[in-house]
Amino acid sequence: MATTGKTESETDLRADIERLRADVRALSEDLQTIAGKRAEALGERARARAQEARQRAEEARDRVAEEVAERPFVSLGIAFTVGLVFGRLLRL
Repeated sequence: MATTGKTESETDLRADIERLRADVRALSEDLQTIAGKRAEALGERARARAQEARQRAEEARDRVAEEVAERPFVSLGIAFTVGLVFGRLLRL
């Protein structure tokens, strides 16, 4: 009888270990799924922000082009002054 009790305990212990392994596997799969969804959401958000930044840059470029077209001599003077300032700063 003593060996039967030990065998049942071992069987129960083995069953518990197998259930624990299955639970750990399921938990690992759930974590991978969650991480994948999170990464996908972050990627979508990053793409949306990049698109917004690209759109703002294009709008700014268009505004600058309009200003240059409307006032070419003023734009030339500003470009010259900025170049002069950068040239002096780089000499320091």
